[in-house]
Amino acid sequence: SENVINALGHIPNLGLAVSNGAKFSAPMIEGETERRWQTFDLGVDWDAVKRVALPVLSKYTARSNGSFVKLTTFSIGWSYYSCDPEWGSLQASHLVLELESELRAFDVRFVTLKGIVEVVPRRLNKGLIVKKVLRDISCQGQGDDGLDFIMCMGDDISDEK
Repeated sequence: SENVINALGHIPNLGLAVSNGAKFSAPMIEGETERRWQTFDLGVDWDAVKRVALPVLSKYTARSNGSFVKLTTFSIGWSYYSCDPEWGSLQASHLVLELESELRAFDVRFVTLKGIVEVVPRRLNKGLIVKKVLRDISCQGQGDDGLDFIMCMGDDISDEK
């Protein structure tokens, strides 16, 4: 999110969303110098998820040379990109099975991409912020006049779906 903010955050009249739409800022109006960020309530006690998931992830990190855990505000990732490809892939499939069992009480889903397994809130996706923007524009009575375009982009294969 820091890269997006550094590259685009200064542009007036441009709303931004990062972290798959979970963190967002309405367009800055003239005179504002700093963005006001908001987040969605995705109905997940993320601290509780971390307490359950981190010991499992630590076990797989210890047995997979080159792997590491990446924590963000809205996801927990296990990267095995730098591991032996066969070993990393095998460990990732076992990890997902174990996490599914351990985290079944939480409303989360598992995203498996090239070299990474991510735990994210089930309701989190880029469409969430698009719906909010369209709903806000509609509620303001601006219709299509209040919006030039919505552009969503990302840096992994899940962004193509």
